[in-house]
Amino acid sequence: MSSSGALHTRAAFFDRFTRQLTEPLSLPLNEVLRQLREKLPRVFGERMRGFQRILTIDATVLRLHQLRRDAFPVCRTNHSPTSAKLHMVMNVVDGSPNHIQLTDERTGDVVFWRRIGSWVKGSLLSFELGYYPFHFFHRITR
Repeated sequence: MSSSGALHTRAAFFDRFTRQLTEPLSLPLNEVLRQLREKLPRVFGERMRGFQRILTIDATVLRLHQLRRDAFPVCRTNHSPTSAKLHMVMNVVDGSPNHIQLTDERTGDVVFWRRIGSWVKGSLLSFELGYYPFHFFHRITR
């Protein structure tokens, strides 16, 4: 529920990303990525050609209506009556979400990605220091 009182659902959010909207946006993005790849020094350009996808991993806290307090307990009671955490892996090139998970706010960022699998093969991963523990890299190399 937003501050305006309107209900925002996952389906309503993704319904906005119609083919009519995403196709025109993907053309300039792909062109920018192509130009960047050409401007990189030759050694980096060769390495970039091996990536099939550019994936980013992140999480954000969502403030929820107090009616969801039992389902999503909070860490900071002085901030919101209840919150959830949205974890997502997104393909930066085409804007598509690859993996989505909704948890309570207390769940750590790296917890959800314990099952790193073959879906990372051929991908350039971008993530912040919250995902930095050694075991994360160990799972990727397996």
